[in-house]
Amino acid sequence: MTAAQLAALDAAAKRTAAVSGSVVVANGTTTPPWQLLAAWIAVGIPIAWGVWVTLQKAEVLFGL
Repeated sequence: MTAAQLAALDAAAKRTAAVSGSVVVANGTTTPPWQLLAAWIAVGIPIAWGVWVTLQKAEVLFGL
């Protein structure tokens, strides 16, 4: 890579780092933090429930 290309990549990385609280996707748009939180909640609740049920069944199985 040339020095100009490296400088362009560094500048793009700095612009991306300057956008706090959001995620920059491939097309250059950002995802608002509330959407990220909603997505993690939508995924996290079923995962937490599954872990809880698994731990309960392991307790019965292994007599913990």
